[in-house]
Amino acid sequence: MGFLIAGLSAVFYSLSNVLMKKGMRHSATDNGMLITLCINICLLGSLLGISRWLAPVNGNTGDEMGLWLFLAAGFLTAFLGRMMLFSGIRKIGSSRAAGIKNSAPIFTLLFAIFILDETIIGMTWLGIGLIFLGLFVQGYVLFKKEGNKVDQFGFLISLGAALGFGIGQGVRKQALDYYPDPFAGAFFGALAALLSFVLITAFKRELLQTLKNNVTLPNRYYILGGIFTSLALLSFFISISFIQVAYAGAILAIEPIVTIMLSKVMLGSEEKVTVPLLVCACLIFLGAGMISLTA
Repeated sequence: MGFLIAGLSAVFYSLSNVLMKKGMRHSATDNGMLITLCINICLLGSLLGISRWLAPVNGNTGDEMGLWLFLAAGFLTAFLGRMMLFSGIRKIGSSRAAGIKNSAPIFTLLFAIFILDETIIGMTWLGIGLIFLGLFVQGYVLFKKEGNKVDQFGFLISLGAALGFGIGQGVRKQALDYYPDPFAGAFFGALAALLSFVLITAFKRELLQTLKNNVTLPNRYYILGGIFTSLALLSFFISISFIQVAYAGAILAIEPIVTIMLSKVMLGSEEKVTVPLLVCACLIFLGAGMISLTA
């Protein structure tokens, strides 16, 4: 069940990516962070309330440390990782930045082994290896396609995004050990991201203008993107409540391939289905399937 939900999370993230790309065609200066985070809070808060109503709890559901770890994970992923990814895209382009960001499962795996003491057994290592090989092929093709000149700062900040996403996913699993409620985890993670964004934007004196832009010219694609991001976030939390985060993070690596496929269908993307792309897709999907069957 956990493996299926992790795959579903990747599909939801991919749908969100495509919708955000479509929304950016209608918003030249706004990347949609505020509206998506607000949607996250509203939807995930409602789902948390419904879950508590359907299954009321007596007293505390977990340790306070879990709440702090949820907030830390939200800061690392939904805020810091996302902001650094956008900055990397501006510096070195979307293909290169996304290719580097897709190394996040490596950091999740290292965190899971050395911090969470998770154990990877048998043929599962081969599945993880196939996924990493697929990511390497994809990254190599993207970098070759974009040329040889690399902005070093753009490279480092994109690597920082991968680090934020990768470690943040591990912290989510750690938080669930203290506070075993995926609905609470998803909500508090989104809350941390929204608070961080508001504080940073207010410090830069751009908050009022950002609010005005989102209220006067609402972007329906950003709203839909926020809905699917919320579902993706909740699905990931539910998946790691069943399986190890190393496995869930590896399966989440199918996201970029699914995004390319959906972009071609939904956006009329000019992205060509090349032989390297097919090889990459086969490696990643084969690896994800092997993890699901052998873990």
